[in-house]
Amino acid sequence: MKLIIHAPIIVLLLLHAHPVLADEPTTADEVLARYVAALGGHEQLAARQTLRITGTTSLPDDMQAKIVNEYRRPMMYRSQLTPAPDTGLPTVTYGYDGQVGWHIMPMFGSTEPQELPPDMVRIFAELADLDGPLVDAKAKGHRVELIGREQIDARPVYRLKLTLKGAGDGEFDDCYIDAETWLLVKTVGQRTVLGQVNQIERTYSDYHRVAGVMIPYTERTVTTPPKSVHVLQIENVETNVALPVEHFNFAAIKEAARQATEATDTTNAKSDTPTGTVRNDAHARQLYDEMIAAFRNPKTLSFDSTYELRLGTFPTTCTYQAWLKKPNQFRLEAHNPQGKTTGILIGDGLNLWIHWPNGRPYFYSPGTQENQLEYERTRNSSYMTKPAPLARHSIGHEVALLGSGILMNILDLSTFHGYTDSLQRLIDGVASAGTETINDEPCDVLDLSFMDGQRTWRLWVAQRDHLPRKLCETVRVAREIHAQETWSNIRINQPIPDELFAWKPPEGWQRWQMPDSEATLLKPGTTAPNFNLKLTDGKPVQLSDFRGKMVWLVFWRSG
Repeated sequence: MKLIIHAPIIVLLLLHAHPVLADEPTTADEVLARYVAALGGHEQLAARQTLRITGTTSLPDDMQAKIVNEYRRPMMYRSQLTPAPDTGLPTVTYGYDGQVGWHIMPMFGSTEPQELPPDMVRIFAELADLDGPLVDAKAKGHRVELIGREQIDARPVYRLKLTLKGAGDGEFDDCYIDAETWLLVKTVGQRTVLGQVNQIERTYSDYHRVAGVMIPYTERTVTTPPKSVHVLQIENVETNVALPVEHFNFAAIKEAARQATEATDTTNAKSDTPTGTVRNDAHARQLYDEMIAAFRNPKTLSFDSTYELRLGTFPTTCTYQAWLKKPNQFRLEAHNPQGKTTGILIGDGLNLWIHWPNGRPYFYSPGTQENQLEYERTRNSSYMTKPAPLARHSIGHEVALLGSGILMNILDLSTFHGYTDSLQRLIDGVASAGTETINDEPCDVLDLSFMDGQRTWRLWVAQRDHLPRKLCETVRVAREIHAQETWSNIRINQPIPDELFAWKPPEGWQRWQMPDSEATLLKPGTTAPNFNLKLTDGKPVQLSDFRGKMVWLVFWRSG
């Protein structure tokens, strides 16, 4: 039997599926005109010279953070993210001043802004557009095409394809404008960052009118791969607040950070460690040597430690537990302020192993950042290993990889196994600083200096067993480094099962190593990028002045 549908019925079916509106826009320009009018119109938009948005945003592991996004015309942006205090994580800041993209990442040991890679700068340049790219898109050099009329959750929408000026291959945004409210409800796009292609989907809802302009108070962002979800919930919006250019400018912020560091270092000059070179005192030196012997002599030793590191104004705190056993076994577990284990270091007698029970941290240093996709793929199934020959390896040089914030143990724990830290040869002197009680333990207080006082220690050594109960260190470089440890629950010659020092990677896990900076170097034959700098006499010079000539670059690092 044939089913015959007459032409009028087909027309009725099409009309029911997509009703035609009398004033339906037929071009991208018409859709954009209604979108701008729905926002509040050009006049209201142009009246906003600065904007500050405060709210909350979600982070991985169900954490929340306060967020402040600030804008200044023509193209300046600054975002400050402050995790909850109980996370122990510092405030992170990103910015763009119209030319330079930058960030401040204290967890990587810097309180000064650092420049972002070029493809990340492009992302922040997009965010710096106070009105968004769809407003005056043509004037900004963007291309917008009308794809057609669709539906999202039974709501009619117009789909526009946005290609930003200077976009890379395959980079675009599909923008969905509500056919009734004419407000943006969703974007689906693609960006390439650090060599990885990301799909980014954003949904906008809960619009409020502020100073004549409609603003979505809820923004949900889904990025893949890997899949991550972030929800921004706006709490307050301020327009035309005082936001000077210096608040965004990379050079101005860098100089302000430098001055603040100098002021902090001056304030911290009176620290828990001596300043300058310590004169050697025979009795104090004997007490110090007894401490080293007491640390080396036991067959087993275990203890708990709280650790604090301060770089400039930023403090990092964490805890760790250590188990040491002769002849060459060790285990160190590091924990964040919430008690979650960040990393475990194990020595089985021949090799050391590092793994991360709650996922490997993302290790970053300028020029050697790990591919984000590779990181997400391996973070929960990777480990590190290397040989650990008796008395020829350093636990202290490995602990920074545990991800808790420990830069280095003040007293290298491999001293227990016969290792001699290179610092020991550089001791200027050991002096007595009296006695003091730490956690009910009477202690001799010893001051040490190294390398003419560039590094100093203060040690509280228990009179009962000659082991330290508290250790403080100051490293006097361009930005002073202050570290402090407090040891507790010390156990000497107590049985420790060998199983504690045995670990093998589970099936399917893969060995990982830090990104190699060599991969970021220019390949032979590549044109070197030009740069400008000042000579010691203050005269400017640029690399291009020496085109065609052999150039020697000699770098000196001090402090």
